[in-house]
Amino acid sequence: CVSWERFRQQAIREGWFSDQSPEAAALYLHMAELIALLPEGERQRMRKVSSRPSRPDDGLDPRLLSPARLYELSVLAHPEAEVYRQWLAWTENERKPEVPAEKVALAWHQAFPRDVQPLLRLMAGAEKRGTFRKAIGYLEKAEALDGLHAEVRQARLRLIVSTARRHLKARKAHLVEGDVAELAKIPQASEGDR
Repeated sequence: CVSWERFRQQAIREGWFSDQSPEAAALYLHMAELIALLPEGERQRMRKVSSRPSRPDDGLDPRLLSPARLYELSVLAHPEAEVYRQWLAWTENERKPEVPAEKVALAWHQAFPRDVQPLLRLMAGAEKRGTFRKAIGYLEKAEALDGLHAEVRQARLRLIVSTARRHLKARKAHLVEGDVAELAKIPQASEGDR
């Protein structure tokens, strides 16, 4: 990664490409992929070594040891939905991510507001936390973009049923009535034995 960073800096100095370019983004992404392959313990050890006072020319920039920072630099240099997808996948697989998955998905949605995937990730995260109203809000945005998407079509029924279950457990019958009325409007609710 140090070598790739030196190459990136030299290429910018020589005018091969700018710091805000697809080429710079590709180099950051490649470095993120390399660092992400290392176990977290090794990355922590490397961060400790790089935080010690060092010579200015040794290339031990601490951002080179953080996949989250490298993914961020990649999308800042040249935003691409695929890089956001990879960044989010990496974040979701980390035990203690440096950047929360929701923050990555929100950044993805802001950069690509017509892309349904970040909304689905935000919806799934809200559903997992039990914030069903927030999940339904993301679902409504996703429905406006692509109401025929399979995940989008299946989510409304699941979210309303989850909301109704929560209301039943809380013994809030007046809210359950609203949930049942909302369920009746969904075509999937009348399929088969549902």
